[in-house]
Amino acid sequence: TAQWSLNAAMAANPIGAVITLVVALVAVLGGLIYILYKVATAESANEKAAKKAEQNSKDMAEAAKEAADAYNSLKNAISGYDDAVDTLNKCTKGTEEWAEAMDNVRGKIVDILNEYPELLNYANLYNDDGTLNQDVLNQHLEELETVKDATQYGALEANAQAKQARL
Repeated sequence: TAQWSLNAAMAANPIGAVITLVVALVAVLGGLIYILYKVATAESANEKAAKKAEQNSKDMAEAAKEAADAYNSLKNAISGYDDAVDTLNKCTKGTEEWAEAMDNVRGKIVDILNEYPELLNYANLYNDDGTLNQDVLNQHLEELETVKDATQYGALEANAQAKQARL
């Protein structure tokens, strides 16, 4: 029969089977290489995401530190100003001691405005007696505290995202 003839021909010439086997082996190797490429690419993308999240975390932590430093610096400047005003209030107006204390208060005001020129945007920065309006300073201090808190929260969020991306 025809099947018997084909089987006999194949048995007599094994090169056809070898060629078929080589073609199948090449196909399997090609599939394996494709799968390995996909796995390596996926890991690389995850590593990039983790590195980006880690950099974002570092940037947010730096921003939080800068906001905290600005907040503490203004708080210290206001404290120095308050001390100078307290000294002024203890002096008798019109005396040389009072004049020196007033110069000290004005110097503190200049120092604060040099460090925080954005305070000049407030129309009611000064009281009638020439001293700084404490409410304006406190408002700016609260704004800085809000920024500090927000950046610290953002730094914590970015850090959590970096940790999650590494997993």
